[in-house]
Amino acid sequence: TSILVNTTDVEVMRNPGTLFKSRPGTFAHCFVMTVSQAGVYILHGYGPRGYTLLQHMQSKSSKYPLSFDQAKEWVETFELYASDRRGIWTKEVNQAYRNCFDVDLVALGCMRIGSQLDAYTTVNSLEFNASIVRENFDLLPQKRSRRRNKT
Repeated sequence: TSILVNTTDVEVMRNPGTLFKSRPGTFAHCFVMTVSQAGVYILHGYGPRGYTLLQHMQSKSSKYPLSFDQAKEWVETFELYASDRRGIWTKEVNQAYRNCFDVDLVALGCMRIGSQLDAYTTVNSLEFNASIVRENFDLLPQKRSRRRNKT
């Protein structure tokens, strides 16, 4: 199963032109969590001042896969910031974000302690198996010389 999670910064949506006068950035983030017999993986990048998906995967190889219990703990930490409607960005919230995504938003200058925290999180899931994975790989662009003929 893959789970797509998107946390929106509601304040950015309400005040797109004026927000960055009151605070320098956003906490909005999107990631995919895969859950299988092999374990739980959390796939994401943080750009443009952070890391790419590939860099994250390479640097986290020892952390993943997470066990189911570790994944539940990760989700509890994620909820410290992602489920807070009309809250305040605190040191604890910043640390939870850092624990989840390896990004210190205060140190980067994207958030300030005391900034408004109004998060809206959506979750979508997709069940998959080996045949669905193969079918989706066939949808990816391929070089003409490597394209396989389907019968």
